[in-house]
Amino acid sequence: MTFSQSKKTNPIKAEANLSLRERRSLRVSFSESSNRGPISKARKCVSLGNVADLSNDDSVNYKDMMLFTDKWLYETVLLAEDLDRSGFVNLIDFAIFADNWHWEQ
Repeated sequence: MTFSQSKKTNPIKAEANLSLRERRSLRVSFSESSNRGPISKARKCVSLGNVADLSNDDSVNYKDMMLFTDKWLYETVLLAEDLDRSGFVNLIDFAIFADNWHWEQ
């Protein structure tokens, strides 16, 4: 396979291969010259936030802990508190939460 025939990397698969710390600091930047509409031109850089910021207040604190403990041992698909996306909230999710404790943007 030559360089011109190489496949483009899928950004979703590429993000899945990143470590947790790399995902936390990941930033999506938009080019000013791109033709993606007025919203992308208004923002040059958008933070993706933190997986443990359940209250969406740009920090991981006691508010997030209250939301997390309310869903402890739940088995439901697509819970925000299921930080490792395994289908249930357990000690692995708590370890991820603890690793992100006192994170601020």
